Amino acid sequence: MAEHFNKVSLVVDRDYGSRLESLVADLVLIIDSPANRMAAQAHRQSGGAVVVTTFTSLAGDSAGTTCLTILDMVELHHGEYSGGYSVLEVVGASLDEALRSAIRKLGFFKFELSEEGFRASR
Repeated sequence: MAEHFNKVSLVVDRDYGSRLESLVADLVLIIDSPANRMAAQAHRQSGGAVVVTTFTSLAGDSAGTTCLTILDMVELHHGEYSGGYSVLEVVGASLDEALRSAIRKLGFFKFELSEEGFRASR
């Protein structure tokens, strides 16, 4: 049976590393950078309950483009047919119309802005 995650945090801030432990989520996907990689490795070594995975993106991509690029992968590996998740938190990107449209296609219809990005709920 596939694992269900209630909340998935997608972090596209390349300098987020030191704040990683402040996230409240079941799964954190964090963009690979030296600071984020170190924080993810430290988290794994500490035996934290939250699953933390790094992902790569093209160096020149904006935070919004990175989100758009990674969303299909998130849905493929953690979406409805893989256990599902009900909240998507995005850290480091603004909610523009392209992102809102792409996330709506994944079944999220409630959006809330936050200091560091936004949250979408099913």
